[in-house]
Order: sequence, then structure tokens, then C-alpha cells
Amino acid sequence: MAWRLGAAVGFLSDFANGAFKSLGIDESVGEFFGRRVVPFAQDFVSGWMDASAGISTEPTDEDWRALDELDVVEVEGESPGLAFGLPFAVSSSVYRVLDPGGGAKLERGDELIAHFVQYRGDGDLVASSWEDGAPERFVLGDPNSGLLNELAGAAVGARVVMAVPVREGARVLTIVTLVDVVGTGQPNSSARAILSGHEESSVGAPSLVDQIKELSRLREAGVLDDEEFSAAKKRLLESSG
Repeated sequence: MAWRLGAAVGFLSDFANGAFKSLGIDESVGEFFGRRVVPFAQDFVSGWMDASAGISTEPTDEDWRALDELDVVEVEGESPGLAFGLPFAVSSSVYRVLDPGGGAKLERGDELIAHFVQYRGDGDLVASSWEDGAPERFVLGDPNSGLLNELAGAAVGARVVMAVPVREGARVLTIVTLVDVVGTGQPNSSARAILSGHEESSVGAPSLVDQIKELSRLREAGVLDDEEFSAAKKRLLESSG
């Protein structure tokens, strides 16, 4: 049943991307369908599958207690790790700040540089950037950054533990992660200006066309939603006129 629903959503997406143009229908109709109807259908299917698999949208008291029972293991000369009872499971995504840090504040659009170690709820190690020898980089606001987007507003030096239930075929397992924020890369000044509602200085600023292209790129990356994109584009057009 889930496969059939997923296939139906994929068909709708393909139809929205190509069929309207081939039929000669106004592109704005296809754009509306692709940006509004298909995402709604995808969210509906995803929500239905989560609910049927026992994944909740609201953390329970048991979820928070499970998170509190995680222990950070630090042995001199070894990579940090987590210790927890098996099997470890939560019904909803939860995270807790273990250390708020004291460095620069992170904002949406910034590049986050972080070390992490990640486990499955059955205790198997998934990945460790410490063992890989280098921290990973993520963009705050990018959907691919997942729960790490909750770190917008956190400071460099922060330590956070996260637990996320995920579907694996017909079953649900929990992924638990310890994250150390070790720095921020070159800030995405365009994204920060757009998201804060402040325009950049005109000295050395990119052209209007380039700024609109940057807006489109940020929307496609998921850093901006449709409403933020429209508002930012309107501000650019008004300021250039």
C-alpha cells in the first residue's frame, strides 16, 4: 500500500514537471501544482506512513526520559561516544542541549561545522566524524541537514544529543547522535540578509539579476520557503525601482 502511494506521488511530480508544458497550459499552473499540490501529497503520504509505523509528531514523557538516560562517554585518547540501554527507542524526534557553548551564534543560512557520532538504537555504530578525522559541514536551513536545523541560534562550542525515529522498511528504528559544534564556515551573507529582512550594502553588491538568481537557488535548496522567497524578491524589486 505504501509503495503504491509513493509511486502515485512520484507520478504526480513527473506530471507537474513536464505535462503542463507539453499540453501548452500556462506554466504558472504547472508551477503551482508542482510547488503546492505535490508537496502537500508527499507530506500527507509521509504523515500517513509515519502514523501507521508508530512515529509521533509530538515527543512523549517517555521520549524525554529516554534521552536523559543517554550517557556521554569520554576516554582520554579516544573519540567521544554514547552509552545507552538496548534497545533504545523514541516515538518522536527529540534533542537536548548538553552544553550551550560560548562562541559565535549560528543563524539560518550559515554553514555549520560539527563533529558527531551516530548510532542505531540497537547499539550499532553508524558513523563518527572523529574517527573519520575531520568534522562535517552542513547548511542551516537546508532540508538535508535534518534535525541539525534546530541548531539555528546555538553557539559555537555547543554540545547536543539528538534522537530521531526513522522507517527502515516495515519497521521503525531510532538513530541517536551526539553533536559538537566546532565552528562556522563562511557565512552565507545573502541568505542571512534575506532571512533577516535587511538588504546588503550597495557597495560591491551583486546585480539585481544575480540577487534574484541567488534567491531562486536558496529556495531550491530549501533555505527559503515560497513565502520568504516572494517577500525577499518583492523587497529587491522595490529597492531597485
